[in-house]
Amino acid sequence: MVLVPVVALLVILMIVRPQWLERFGWLAVGLAGLALVTGVLAENSGEALEEAVEDSASRTLLHAHEEAGEKVPLLAFLLFASLVAWVGWQWWSRRKAAAGEASGSGSAGSSSARSPISMSLGDRARGVARGDVVRARRRSHQGPRPRGMT
Repeated sequence: MVLVPVVALLVILMIVRPQWLERFGWLAVGLAGLALVTGVLAENSGEALEEAVEDSASRTLLHAHEEAGEKVPLLAFLLFASLVAWVGWQWWSRRKAAAGEASGSGSAGSSSARSPISMSLGDRARGVARGDVVRARRRSHQGPRPRGMT
């Protein structure tokens, strides 16, 4: 599952460089949605593969790999949901600020990028992204081995 860590890194970059949020935010949401769909498909194909293998040693390895893979759709969903909330809030805030500037009310000068809601949503997205990167890195080093084997 390559998309989840890629989206997670993109989220971290958008937090480090907030101006990238406007440019790449919806791209990240789309990639997170694609990661969610492919994660579900990968989980289902892993279950079908596990049922097809008859060798008991290989079956044990596949079962452990499938157990780890069952977490991918949940993580992808959390990443997708937090990104939709964060990017959507930023988009709505910018739109509201632009409408305030157009109408001439002076309230549009405040930055939505540092509002408490925006910071909270960014923190949630960063937390999910950081967890996804760590889990993906661990899985890439483990391969399809069962837990406890070295």
